[in-house]
Amino acid sequence: MGLSWWSGLKAEVKNETESLIGQLRAHDAATAERAAPISELAFAVSTEAGLDSERCIRIALAAYLHDVGKLSISPGMLSWPGDLDDVQRNVMADHVEVEAILPSSVFDFLGDDLAGITSHHETFLGDGYPTGIPDIDVTSTAQIVGISSAYVALTSHVPYRDAVNHEEAIHILESESAYAWSPRLVGLLNTTFAGRGVQLVANSGKKIKKPKGEKKGRFAASSSTSGTGIAVLKQHVLSAVAVASIVSIAFGANILLSDGEKVPS
Repeated sequence: MGLSWWSGLKAEVKNETESLIGQLRAHDAATAERAAPISELAFAVSTEAGLDSERCIRIALAAYLHDVGKLSISPGMLSWPGDLDDVQRNVMADHVEVEAILPSSVFDFLGDDLAGITSHHETFLGDGYPTGIPDIDVTSTAQIVGISSAYVALTSHVPYRDAVNHEEAIHILESESAYAWSPRLVGLLNTTFAGRGVQLVANSGKKIKKPKGEKKGRFAASSSTSGTGIAVLKQHVLSAVAVASIVSIAFGANILLSDGEKVPS
């Protein structure tokens, strides 16, 4: 297991986690493959936020397992190429209900950070699910897992749209600050890439230059939102289709994506 935080888990938790991801891989490989980059990014962001190492590991594990509830959703719905209807949306929303799926060892280890699984679709303003309660804490496990998942979804090819590159993803997430995400959290994501030597690498080796004059972690709060960004993020929230060609990942070295492009550190 090439995850940078993996050694911080006890053997029982590792075994149970591997079993869950194995089941998810057999059910829907794309969803399972997406788990690794999301967990590494969540681990990097929480580390950048200055959280203690044990909590960073719990957040990473929550991110790794955040979509395990999709075991109860048909593969056809997970790979649905268009908009979901109301019935499908309600079914998809149920994937955050995981208490009956998680083994007690994993449940107990996560503690309050279980919110990274059960609440990663809550939003800063409070129009997410399952509770619709605003989540304004920049170090919220749910917010860290949610934005990490959204970034990987944006930079991955999915049935309903093409991938965007790093700077476009950051721009979309910035446009959603004060709506879906805490503005400070979007800045924290950006400084994680800028300051920790995290490199996004995919198959072709083509490089994407970071935008000139890009401010590190300085995003202004705004109540306005981008229509394109909201469409992309809401499609991610409702369809939750994952990257199909992620192979491996190592924090501080390479985060592999499927968009065939590379962002230099």
